[in-house]
Amino acid sequence: MREYRAGGPEGADALARAVPAVLADAPSPWRIEPPYAADDRTVLERLLSTIESAVGETGYDPSAWTERRRRATAAERLVYEAANRDLLVRLPDAAD
Repeated sequence: MREYRAGGPEGADALARAVPAVLADAPSPWRIEPPYAADDRTVLERLLSTIESAVGETGYDPSAWTERRRRATAAERLVYEAANRDLLVRLPDAAD
């Protein structure tokens, strides 16, 4: 199992607290819905593969779940939404 990395909904707040300056902070929602562009299919497959791998590392078998989503993608029925947050930050100088 790989090492756990902190993140999740509080990740952007933790980053903002850890840097000298936040230059921009804005929501960055994603929505992928049919009809899919070629790039959309690539993103959906990458997301499904990542989820399948991560869940598999916990000892659970996600294959049935991901296969249903792959079939839904092939039939152009899967809709993906994500509420992301983009930060543009100033990193600390190497001397800091």
